[in-house]
Amino acid sequence: MNKTLIQVVIGLVIAVALLMLVGCDEEGEQWPKVEATRSEEAMFSVGDSAVIDADTSNGEIIVRGVEGAQEVHVVATLRTRGNTLEEAEERLDEIVYHVTQDVKTVRLRYQASEQEKDVRRYSGVSFEVTVPVTTRVDAETSNGAITIEAVSGRLDLDTSNGAITVLGVTGNVIADTSNGEIEMWEITGDIRADTSNGRIDLEGIVGNVRANTSNGSIDLEKIDGEVNADTSNGSIRYEGRPVGQGNTLHTSNGSITVRIHTDASVSFEVDVKDGGIRSSLPLVGDTEGDHWDAVLNPPAEAAMSLRTSNGTIRIEPLP
Repeated sequence: MNKTLIQVVIGLVIAVALLMLVGCDEEGEQWPKVEATRSEEAMFSVGDSAVIDADTSNGEIIVRGVEGAQEVHVVATLRTRGNTLEEAEERLDEIVYHVTQDVKTVRLRYQASEQEKDVRRYSGVSFEVTVPVTTRVDAETSNGAITIEAVSGRLDLDTSNGAITVLGVTGNVIADTSNGEIEMWEITGDIRADTSNGRIDLEGIVGNVRANTSNGSIDLEKIDGEVNADTSNGSIRYEGRPVGQGNTLHTSNGSITVRIHTDASVSFEVDVKDGGIRSSLPLVGDTEGDHWDAVLNPPAEAAMSLRTSNGTIRIEPLP
């Protein structure tokens, strides 16, 4: 058998195997093609403040603050699949979830451990909630996004496969996801953002920032506070006016670009192994080789450490 014929036969075998796998789950069963959904609502009186404690899987969590609201309005969207519409609707009826109130705390729960096997495999519940502006949020989901808008309270957000988006929040924010990006805009409060596979984008932050990702870029813009940003595989971009002595931008494999106001007063400690260091600002001090100790507009009022193993470091003026 010649080489070309062998390649054709191998290709046919692979194609047949792929066709057999299409539409099958991890146990080799045909994945149900019919989806059924149902939304159910609940309303709770809480006054002008609340606590949202949300925990679900295979679904997103959305929390939005409403000025003047005195109630928590919950829309739970149930989703499941079946081989027929009748089977899917039967599974909808079997989904177990909980929406309860304890004084000002509203708890939202969908847990896989409470579901029958077929329900657990094919189902999920999303929660969309409107709340008083003064609301604290604890939200966790294993396969879904988390979105928080316009609330004034501490946020503790955790998802294992999904993005986290926060907009217009006053309060400290802790955001963790293992596979997804993190985006935050217009936040007043300290931020800790961690993801293992995804980018981090922060803009318009008044507060200290800790941002960490192992595979992704970090973008920081208009940050009024100390910044600690670390990624092992990705670039880091910073724009603004450094505050404090503990600012660090570190990456193992990626470039670092710092654009700051020309009248800022900052000392820089810069290290690069394989790459280069460039600056178009009038820095004073040691600006030779792969390690710089230099100051913009001495004496320095803030300090920044820049370090990469493989990449270029640039320090540029911000118009």
